[in-house]
Amino acid sequence: SLSPLTQHTILPSVVNIQDHFSIKYETIIYIFSISTLAMAIMHIAYGFLSDTFGRKNIILYALVLYICSSLLILLVDHSYKFLLFFRFFQAAGACVGIVLSIAIIKDITPIKDTFKIISFVISANMTIPIFSPIIGGVLNENFGWQLIHLFFIIICIPLFFYTKRV
Repeated sequence: SLSPLTQHTILPSVVNIQDHFSIKYETIIYIFSISTLAMAIMHIAYGFLSDTFGRKNIILYALVLYICSSLLILLVDHSYKFLLFFRFFQAAGACVGIVLSIAIIKDITPIKDTFKIISFVISANMTIPIFSPIIGGVLNENFGWQLIHLFFIIICIPLFFYTKRV
């Protein structure tokens, strides 16, 4: 669920990011294009990588990539190009859950239960875009657009440790 959370929580802060970097509307939209590109590439790559290096290892590396990219977005607030660069890697780390959750479900569940469980996971992923703009709007209005990325880090750190433990 990190992927839709990452993509949709930032929506309410587009105008503030645009003002912060003094860029045009046509340019600010690249924060969504670059993350969509990263997700498209990594949806293909994660399957191969997880088959080669193990699902848990790839999930852990992707979560570290997500945390580090979010942190670097917080630290680099003077260059829109750096924001796009780190946003690419943030999105690349974010989409691991969608890809590998389905693979793991197929690996560990009986065939008769697989589709039922996958439909539940997909339904959960579809509810995230409903609530994430609200969360992003509250964070943006009260603390600024940068704190949305701190929120991402706070959400992801427990996921990392939980994944490492199981």
